[in-house]
Amino acid sequence: TVLTSLPGESQNAKVVLEEQNPVPVNQQPSYAITANYTYFGQDYAVSVLFANLGQIQLRARLVARKADFETLQRAFRGSLFSLHWQ
Repeated sequence: TVLTSLPGESQNAKVVLEEQNPVPVNQQPSYAITANYTYFGQDYAVSVLFANLGQIQLRARLVARKADFETLQRAFRGSLFSLHWQ
């Protein structure tokens, strides 16, 4: 799902990390996949976090230049702690 969602012109796409429960969402487990790829000569990283919440699946996606990815990933995941359902 993650690799097929990349732009059609992407090159060298590969999954570099799979994580079990990196961020619990609404007290439910999650799963994340991170991939790297090249797009028009620039290196990018994408991370998709999946969480099954009852009858829906949440997919939170971050795409950034590879050089900026780690900093943005920390902020992005930190923001997911504010999600909750009643």
